[in-house]
Amino acid sequence: LKLIPEDEHARFLDGARPEGKGDYFAKDTIYKNENKFLGELLSQRAGSDGYELDEVDGAGLVNFTFPPIAGRLYMLLGDPGIDNAPHRNSPVLMVWDVTEFPKKAAVCVAFWWGFGFNQITPFVSRLREWKTRYDPIYTGIDSTGPQRNMAEVVNSAYYSEEEGETGISGLDFSGAKKMAYLVTLRILLESGKMTWPKTVSGIRSQLANYDPIHDKKLAQDIVATMSMVAFVARAWFHVDPADLKPTKTDKQTPKFIRRLPRALRNVRRNRRERHPADVFPEPEYSIHQDK
Repeated sequence: LKLIPEDEHARFLDGARPEGKGDYFAKDTIYKNENKFLGELLSQRAGSDGYELDEVDGAGLVNFTFPPIAGRLYMLLGDPGIDNAPHRNSPVLMVWDVTEFPKKAAVCVAFWWGFGFNQITPFVSRLREWKTRYDPIYTGIDSTGPQRNMAEVVNSAYYSEEEGETGISGLDFSGAKKMAYLVTLRILLESGKMTWPKTVSGIRSQLANYDPIHDKKLAQDIVATMSMVAFVARAWFHVDPADLKPTKTDKQTPKFIRRLPRALRNVRRNRRERHPADVFPEPEYSIHQDK
């Protein structure tokens, strides 16, 4: 225990999957959006009214809920699946509090990375339950490929427009739309506009491992769900991506700039005011002379 850093205990002691390289979603960006306080609050109040917390070996925290608060605005998004976490094609549902978005970050208040047991019923049941509990202003699910008519089927089976019920929208990832979703998520994360409990290692793992080129072989259901959240929230509140500026950090400054010798920094600073011969003087020896 003394030799292993505390933040690596889950990996080396509990068998959690190692984090990826952060090729598409930078690790620093992921870390800064994780909320330590939310994780501690869940641990303290788990089991009390409205607070749920479930963990599974190898997948970490797979289910949590905060109780809904009257007057808050929620969005419910999900990716249907029939496998079991942490495998690919596992069902995912997320509820985000967007009451103060985009002035403040959207907050993930419910998360389910579930067990389908080769059935779609667990996803539909949890979807209906959370739709009733949180009364979201928007509910959407992935309707790409084999899931194309999923939203339509759920609406026809459970929600009636004649009774004034709000149904479920289908979101399509096909073609160029996929990159639109992913880029929107990337912008919101780099701007610090999405936050979730730090204890959910599955979110960190999938974001850090994600690669849009090889995603057909990766577990990326959480990434897909978060991409839908980002895309819908930006469109719903008419957010201009140009207004979302990334948080400045030291690590955004290239290392080679910080490590330049003082003499070279002075040369670079004054290069526009000096003659090229002064900036790049002739060498004291030629290649034909001995050094």
